[in-house]
Amino acid sequence: MPINYTPDARRVTRADGLRELAGTARYNPFDAGAAKIVVSAADAQVESPAQAWRRQNSELAGWIDRNAYAGDTTALRCVRQLEQRGTVDEFDTKAVARRIARGFGVDAAKPAATHVDTGALKVSLLRAQGRGEQWPSLSLDTFTFTLAADTARWPGAVYVKDAKSGTYLGRIVDGQFVRMDACSDDQAARVAIAAADPAASAGAYGRLTGKCSCCRRKLTAAESIGRAVGPVCWEKYFG
Repeated sequence: MPINYTPDARRVTRADGLRELAGTARYNPFDAGAAKIVVSAADAQVESPAQAWRRQNSELAGWIDRNAYAGDTTALRCVRQLEQRGTVDEFDTKAVARRIARGFGVDAAKPAATHVDTGALKVSLLRAQGRGEQWPSLSLDTFTFTLAADTARWPGAVYVKDAKSGTYLGRIVDGQFVRMDACSDDQAARVAIAAADPAASAGAYGRLTGKCSCCRRKLTAAESIGRAVGPVCWEKYFG
């Protein structure tokens, strides 16, 4: 039997975090046999801690809701805090405020995808995979390029991270570099340059750092130093 509510009543659920009002509800026997819950105006004003936080931080709450729906990890973490504790801690409150100030999130205008010639890069990574490298990747310029697994969300894509910080900068799919907010215009341009000629970029990386761009080990042998890539890795990726 459906439950009808009086016009001035509010639906009360546990998800809202409100106190249970069943004990104060009254059954109305004059409603043609249908159950009716009558909630007083005073009861309707009960506000949960989470609702109070949302009312006091409406701009932050709006950003959290929109971006949680889009799958943003910070927004989802805030939603869990509101559900479990009725508030958002200081760290994440400041994080959300910074993101709003910087224009990050689903409301922000997304930068256009950058075209990247990945023909040679994909060939190198796939060659290494075919020669026994389980997670083929290359360090080129200041980036790490990694081939996505067949079971990944974007199988066959190339993931790009900042080599020093590990920050995820985006993915290359079908020749398009889909950038994240963390990727600057300068980085996007250099990603395209590095990916266009991976062998030359690998050599430049080795000469700059003294390490092999494929295995990241220090180059010590004369042949390795001369080519700026270790002989085993050269054969695996570029041979």
